[in-house]
This record gives sequence, structure tokens and C-alpha cells, in this order.
Amino acid sequence: MFMERITSYGRYRAADLFRRRLRCIFVLSTGRCGTKTLAHLLDLAPDIAAHHEPKPRFLKKTHQAYMQDRRADRYADSFTKRYLEARLYSHADEQHMRQALRRGILYAECSNRLTYVAGDLARFLPRSRFIFLHRDPAGTVRSGMRRAYYAGHVWDHARITPRPGTAGAQQWLRWDAFQRTCWYWNEVNMLALAFLKTLPPERIFTLPSADLFAARPETIDGLFRWCGVKPPDASRVNDVLSQSLNAQETGDFPKPDAWTPEQRAVFLEFTEPARAALGYAAPF
Repeated sequence: MFMERITSYGRYRAADLFRRRLRCIFVLSTGRCGTKTLAHLLDLAPDIAAHHEPKPRFLKKTHQAYMQDRRADRYADSFTKRYLEARLYSHADEQHMRQALRRGILYAECSNRLTYVAGDLARFLPRSRFIFLHRDPAGTVRSGMRRAYYAGHVWDHARITPRPGTAGAQQWLRWDAFQRTCWYWNEVNMLALAFLKTLPPERIFTLPSADLFAARPETIDGLFRWCGVKPPDASRVNDVLSQSLNAQETGDFPKPDAWTPEQRAVFLEFTEPARAALGYAAPF
């Protein structure tokens, strides 16, 4: 027991030192918008080690962070210390952050859970930067519905719901899965936008998924140069972007032009704040 305490204390001290040296990039998103593709794209650069939803995923902890509105906590660093220790000292094949630190390269992580703890990560890791990846709401909502968001998906237990005391919380039990998924798209993107306002511009790269998949050279080159690395060859970039990584292939839900009038009205109402902020026009 004594030796375990020494080991734990040593890891804690080492993690506290490492956090000041770590160069990290965290991708904020709703999910269903190309995060896996972006991870593969970033990983093309020899000076970036990029990972999509590495384990542990911290489903419960990130859910708690959102529900407790951790942005208001001046000393909310217990999660980040646990997160950092996990990334540094997990099983040998999961020590992604430690390997990046040893090699002196950037560590990049893509996960739809990061938005809920972005403020903690930004404070605890002073050399961290953030990519905001967002997708048009109709495409995201349809993909979420095909994946059974709020309708029996295996991760629904950790998917966010309106905080207690909010208007959404009072209506949540009356909302169907479509209303909930529309709310989710708007809420996560509004959270990300609010967080990004707290950072200096040099720590932010905003990336619409349409620009990513269009493979525009100015977008791709701009992304890698913002990361501080040389852009990979265009042929390798095209190889990644030509694949449908993590595309939703099962589930059935109509395209927006076949939505009912009631669904269209819900979509327009629930997504309006983030649509306006991000410049997305209604799809119908």
C-alpha cells in the first residue's frame, strides 16, 4: 500500500510537470461530422499523433461536467488531472499522449465529449489549442436519428440532457427523439461557441465539415499550418478524404425534403440559435 501511494504521488507530480510541456489539439464537435476522418487526416503529418475517441472515453465524467456546468468552477481541475494521468499511464498500447510527449510531437484528440470539458482542458493545459468542427444541422440530425440518438443507442445513458431548472428540462419527457436530437445539435454547438469566445484567436481553428470534405487546398494547408506542421502530400490527403470513415450505413430516417411540416417546424425552432451563429441556412 505504501509503495502504491508513492507511485500514485509520483505519477501525479509527473503529470503536473508534463501538462506544462504538452502541445495538444482538441477537436470540439457534436459528432457525426467527420471527426474520425479529421483524426486520420491530422495523423498523416509526422509531427502529429492524432487519435479518434481514445480509451478511456470518460463518458460518465464528461456527462457530469456538463450537467454541473463546470465552466463556473474556478478550480475544476480534478477531471483534467485524472484525464492526463489516464492518457499518460494507461495500458502500454493506450499511452498515446505519453508517446507523443516522448517524441516531441503534437498530440491531437477527436471526440464528441471534449466540448463539455474544454474549459478545464484549456486552463490545465496552457499549450492546448482547439479545432471547432461543425456540420450542417440537417445532416447531423438525420445521421443522429439513423444512429438512434435518444432512442436506444448504447451511449444514450451518457448523452447530455437539459440541465435541471432549464426550460428544456421541464419539457424533456414530452419531446421525441427528433426534438431531442435537434436540441443536442444546437446545445453542443452553442457551448463550443461560448467557450471559444474565452480564447485568443491563435488557439482556435474553425472548420466546417463541408470545407473539410471538399478537400480545398487552402483549407487543408491552412489547417496544417495552423498546427505548425508541413501539410502532407495532396495525394495522401485525397486518399483519406475519399473514404467514408465512420459513415452511418444502417438505420432509416428520411432526408430533410421528406420531413413532415411538424418536423420542419421543430427543426427550425430548436436549431435557430446555432444555425444563425454558424451561418447555416434552412435546408427547405
